[in-house]
Amino acid sequence: DSPIYSALHAPKSINIISTSTENAQARYTSSWLRENIRSKEEPLNKTAIVLCNESLLQPVVHSIPSSLTCENGEELHMRTNVTMGHPLNQTPAAYYLDLLVDLQTKGLNNNAKSWRHETIIPLLRHPFSVRITEGESAKIANKLQKESIIYPTTEDLIYTTNSCVDPYLEHLFQLKRSTGETLGYLSQTFSIIGKSLNTSADSQDSDILAQLHTESVFQIYTLISRLTTIFESGLLIITPQTLGRLIRQIVNGKSIPFHGDPASGIQVMGMLETRNLDFDNVLLLSMNDDNFPGNLTGASSFIPYNLRAAYGMPTPEHHEGVYAYYFYRLIQRAERVDMLYCLQADDKTTGEQSRYIYQLEYESPYTINRK
Repeated sequence: DSPIYSALHAPKSINIISTSTENAQARYTSSWLRENIRSKEEPLNKTAIVLCNESLLQPVVHSIPSSLTCENGEELHMRTNVTMGHPLNQTPAAYYLDLLVDLQTKGLNNNAKSWRHETIIPLLRHPFSVRITEGESAKIANKLQKESIIYPTTEDLIYTTNSCVDPYLEHLFQLKRSTGETLGYLSQTFSIIGKSLNTSADSQDSDILAQLHTESVFQIYTLISRLTTIFESGLLIITPQTLGRLIRQIVNGKSIPFHGDPASGIQVMGMLETRNLDFDNVLLLSMNDDNFPGNLTGASSFIPYNLRAAYGMPTPEHHEGVYAYYFYRLIQRAERVDMLYCLQADDKTTGEQSRYIYQLEYESPYTINRK
């Protein structure tokens, strides 16, 4: 009879929304925020965007507006706090690192006097190169394609439209033949990028995107510095080609920890980060059964199911029970809960809504609105 245990019986607005694609869910975030945040008096930290599929983090961050117009006409500056890790290999910095490694390992043509077109163009058009050269790198890329220059020389790549040598491009297009030189080259390049991000903030980037770019560059710079230390100690003796494969393997296993203020701003988090937290407005994205609770039998183990159950070891039922607790604990005190799932089915996903949505429909006292 205690009100502590009766929170799930309180009235709630629950909406189930089906979408055609995953990115459509991210775009819905902007209109959802405008519907739920109407005045400056409403605390932003009482609103949570929960990602059941953590790969949606970047499109969601792009979709959150920098400001909202309240009902009384006042402008409300949006602050965002991300409390989940972001895969490092899904950042522009990791892609840039991949391009630099390709440039050093297979960028030169067979005659060693010209560069391969396919390794040059993506590097020149990358936002980091465009930013540091103030757009000159993109102009050079356009010129190469317009004039059909397949194997450009170094002189074709470092001179700007004003016939001046760009210092960054001159640094970029120099070949390093040893592993130590390659590590020094990568370290210096990301040092230049980091200084550029700190001194010339892009007004079009939101705070969280600027934080993402800065943090990813810092993580890669730290990674290269550690590899340099190991290499100089003599414990790592490898070729530049092997170094490239090693760097890719390490980057694929790392994530970026965000540092923010959990007491303010819109909270963007994964399901595990919502434990013991209560919100008034909750938006759950990717509520497909493939994501939440996900694959219950995918854990690799030589211990069969019967033995796991007999000796009290974790089983698929235990996994589902834990996620059911996270789900119902999250929505128990929320006033509005919106859940989105993707209808599209392919070779990896079934397009089926989560079993917890069915439970709410058939077992809960709430009125479920479908859109």
